Amino acid sequence: MDRNEHVPSPSGRFLKGAGAASSARSGAGFSLVELVLSLAIAGLIVTVLVGGLLYSADAAASLWARTQARWSASECLHAARWLRDSQGITSLSVGTHGLVVAGGQWTLSGASDSADIHTRQMTVSDISSDEKEVQCVVSWESRFGTRSVSAVTRFTNWQ
Repeated sequence: MDRNEHVPSPSGRFLKGAGAASSARSGAGFSLVELVLSLAIAGLIVTVLVGGLLYSADAAASLWARTQARWSASECLHAARWLRDSQGITSLSVGTHGLVVAGGQWTLSGASDSADIHTRQMTVSDISSDEKEVQCVVSWESRFGTRSVSAVTRFTNWQ
């Protein structure tokens, strides 16, 4: 609308250039509402994306800790098998032990052993005079409390 056009007023009279000013104001107000709405939507999208990334990073760290714990429990059973095969079933003394490598050989040491965030315990129980049960438990602290994995097997005196 041209500024020099005549626009009717509410009283019925024609006012010169009145339409231009009122349409400019209503357009500016509409742009402000659009801006606020788009900022709110953008903020919501950013919040969802950041939350998803943080959750994903936490899940990856938790999965890595669990994978390392399972590997450590498996290693514990292999160490028990090595002790049984190299030193006899009597080398697996009843009780709770830690494991260390000394002189290139596995030995039982203390009540537990630790590596990184994990604590490992091997518990040996008698089933009979020729059979023992070995349970390896690996635990660690996470944001959600203490977590653990375990592996169990039985060894016999096969010799």
